[in-house]
Amino acid sequence: MSSAVFRLRKTSWPTLSVLAGPAIALGALAFIYAMTADLNVLWGALAVILLSAYLLWTQRAYGVSVEGGEVIQRGAGLRKRIPVSDIVRVEKESSISGALSGHAFRRLAIYGHGKDLIGVSLKHFEIADIQKLLDILRSSRPDLALPKAPHE
Repeated sequence: MSSAVFRLRKTSWPTLSVLAGPAIALGALAFIYAMTADLNVLWGALAVILLSAYLLWTQRAYGVSVEGGEVIQRGAGLRKRIPVSDIVRVEKESSISGALSGHAFRRLAIYGHGKDLIGVSLKHFEIADIQKLLDILRSSRPDLALPKAPHE
């Protein structure tokens, strides 16, 4: 296994989707304020802006990399590591229940021993980088059954 660091690059789609809802809400609040001149509407706008900032911060913090023989997932206040040698299986998963519980709806799930799990969102990262991650795992662990391609 190479000691080089490989970080998956993010797509812009999750950021745009997080901003779409607040943009619509702010537009509606601006319309309500224009019609009523009620200053209390500004509190709603402030809440929308703060929630949006929090969501963007958590998305910005989310990342996956391969460093020093480990797959590492970073998030807001989160850091999970699974040594490549400890990976038990890798599966492509799709699940509405996973999305409701805070996991990616479509993800590459990297399982270690016990409850160790790193989820690589197929929406948040460039497909070419996810494929490169699979290639790195395939070359380091030819004994693992890996999905052929993340988009299939």
